[in-house]
Amino acid sequence: MEQRARGAGPVDAALWAGGDEGYWRSDRPPVLAVVPPGQGVEVTFEVTAGAAAEVGFTTDGSASAGGPAARRLPAARSGGREHLDVVTATSPGLSEGTAVRYTYRAADGARTVHRPDGWVSYVASTAPTDLDDPRFDRGRPDSLLRPAGTPFPSPATWSDATIYHLLLERFCDGDPTNNRLHYAGFDPAAADRAHGGDLVGLAERLDYIRGMGSVLWLSPVMQNWAAYHGFEVCNFLDVDRRLGTMRDLRALVTAAHHRGLRVVLDMPLQHMAGALLQYEDDRRPFDPGGHAVRFAFGPFSQVPLPLPTFFRDAAVRSEPRRTFGRFHRYGLLGQYDDQGAPASEAELGDLFGLSDLDTESPAVRAAMIRSAEYWIAQADVDGFRLDAVKHAELGWWQSFCPAVRASRPNSARSGSCSSGSSSTARRRGSRVTWAPTPAARRRWGAPRTTPGTSRSGAYARAGLRPRRWSRPNTARRPAACHPRPP
Repeated sequence: MEQRARGAGPVDAALWAGGDEGYWRSDRPPVLAVVPPGQGVEVTFEVTAGAAAEVGFTTDGSASAGGPAARRLPAARSGGREHLDVVTATSPGLSEGTAVRYTYRAADGARTVHRPDGWVSYVASTAPTDLDDPRFDRGRPDSLLRPAGTPFPSPATWSDATIYHLLLERFCDGDPTNNRLHYAGFDPAAADRAHGGDLVGLAERLDYIRGMGSVLWLSPVMQNWAAYHGFEVCNFLDVDRRLGTMRDLRALVTAAHHRGLRVVLDMPLQHMAGALLQYEDDRRPFDPGGHAVRFAFGPFSQVPLPLPTFFRDAAVRSEPRRTFGRFHRYGLLGQYDDQGAPASEAELGDLFGLSDLDTESPAVRAAMIRSAEYWIAQADVDGFRLDAVKHAELGWWQSFCPAVRASRPNSARSGSCSSGSSSTARRRGSRVTWAPTPAARRRWGAPRTTPGTSRSGAYARAGLRPRRWSRPNTARRPAACHPRPP
């Protein structure tokens, strides 16, 4: 069975006036579309009438149709409109974990145009794409909310935990075949580009981690958009293919548990990638009256639509709040400490330009709770680090934390406050501390510090008080690893 490439609409013929290209893409699925394994994807584009055209695809993330991984697809032609022909090609069935990029070539007389389809890719995965997926029914034997095996028991207390935090993409490249699947671009020499770190590489270095901490805190692993650090989430229900697969994550967590390590995932639950929404006024500063917005995806865009599809419902309104579907539309956040105000900029604005979710909505709260339960069941993680806790209303955390405790008793729930006073974190059931224990100071030579004196990047906790902060053990750094651990 094939999946028809719909979602972009036809190209306006007027766009061809004065153009110097022999074709343009006219119809395709959303960027980062998830395709069931074994199913092909049909792609359609338009060329100048009579022009020669071909379609190729790669599975290693490369953009060149002439690269070693490129394969040419048979293309069918049909009559188009005015001076255009329609070209259609269908990929073979894709195996689990495969990520495909398409390239196009058109020749019109002496002119030849060859173009990769930007950052567009399609990933073969059994992961759900909507929260209405029947597999979320807890009564089913194959429910996605049922643990795949026997859950590893969480500790009765986390008070003696030593946390080792790492940016997964910067740690160790264990699978070079996924490096060029990153939409930030792969360039180990550039600080703002992907360097190739992944789950396979981390799993190979767990003994190194075990010598430095008892809890492994991972940066976000969800499908991400054009940001090496992982905080531009565009799909809450699947692992970013550039980092690996859900199978890789499960294997990593299992191997960590066998070594006595706990694994905590970073979860930015109240916002998604900033590129998902297009502000008509270019995302101006915070306005209590709201701004006009729309989804940025379109025939000529290189940005995704959000997943699960629950977040694509633009018709939902939550008056009197200024919302666009499941998102706020107030504009950029500039005030960090007005929590509790009638139109709190700190709680309703777009933090660092990310698309802020309408977490006051009961439906959005239920969706994010289900997403967290899904990761607990599928990956057996021991808890979450929750991003920017002060930038969502208190009621959201009062709903989320009990639900996670019920799903995994004694799980870790820690939160961050990017700036402002530590009292903000305490009001959300958290306490801020930067004081290493005497044992940690003896072990790592950590400097003696005073609790609560640090403001930026303060580590808050919701039911967890981590007190040991390890620093990199350079004497034990693995040598055969690129990129090298920090």
